[in-house]
Amino acid sequence: MSHGGVTASTRSDLDDISAVERDLKDRQEQFIRRERVYKMRLEELRKELGQLKNDKISWMKSDPNMVKIREAQAEVLKNVGLVQGETASAVQAQETDLLKRFRGRLQVVQDELAAERRKAGEGAKEWIARATALEHEAKTAKQRAEVLDKANQRLGRENGFLTRQFESQEDDRALLVKQLVSVKEENASLRSEVDEKEALAKARGDALPPLLAPAPAPVIEEKKAPDADTTFKEATRKLKKLLEVEKRHLAEVTEAHEKWKASRTPLELALRDAVAVEAESVAARLGGKARTSNAPGAP
Repeated sequence: MSHGGVTASTRSDLDDISAVERDLKDRQEQFIRRERVYKMRLEELRKELGQLKNDKISWMKSDPNMVKIREAQAEVLKNVGLVQGETASAVQAQETDLLKRFRGRLQVVQDELAAERRKAGEGAKEWIARATALEHEAKTAKQRAEVLDKANQRLGRENGFLTRQFESQEDDRALLVKQLVSVKEENASLRSEVDEKEALAKARGDALPPLLAPAPAPVIEEKKAPDADTTFKEATRKLKKLLEVEKRHLAEVTEAHEKWKASRTPLELALRDAVAVEAESVAARLGGKARTSNAPGAP
């Protein structure tokens, strides 16, 4: 497009803008003129309405009935104002009274709530102290149970040792008794043989051999060389005395063990039962594992 074409288009646009602006200005002037006319007409109508209203109510100013009505209305309004004031005062007083009661009741409830909280706090402290005391008692009982368990194990080992020693002494005593019986039987057979030989020798009139001749057997020699029967009796007496001593020792240990069992507290008994149950369960588990490992199909 040439320069002359651009200028002609621009002029055409400027002319259009000028025409639009003139049209807008004309319309604005017409709107302002119409607005002025409407305002003037509205003012005239208001004046006419005021005149009509004054014409209609002008008779009320001179009418005695309307005067009385106005006076009655004023009186009623005055009374209504008084009643409203009294009612407002009564309502305000009632509200104030209710507010005081509500605040008093609220204070009482707050005091009760604070007392309950303090009581709850004191109860919680008491329960905490009691729980701490019970925990300390449980620890003490546990320690005592451990000490008593160790003492029981030691006494059990001593009891086992004394039982084995008693069984060994019983076996020794039984062996000595058997030996004593066999020696007595051998001594009796030898005495019968000696008696037979003495009878044969007396019947023949022969002198007794030195071994078979009755010897004076002085007391001193008997003391120095006691026979086998006396030796075995002395050994049996010593063994019986030692057995009685062991029996008394075993009775004392058993009595001490019974006293210890009788002096145990319920908590110790419960702990002892719990330990026994746990030991049985552990033994059962170990036994089950051992049986599983010893099974034919086990790795």
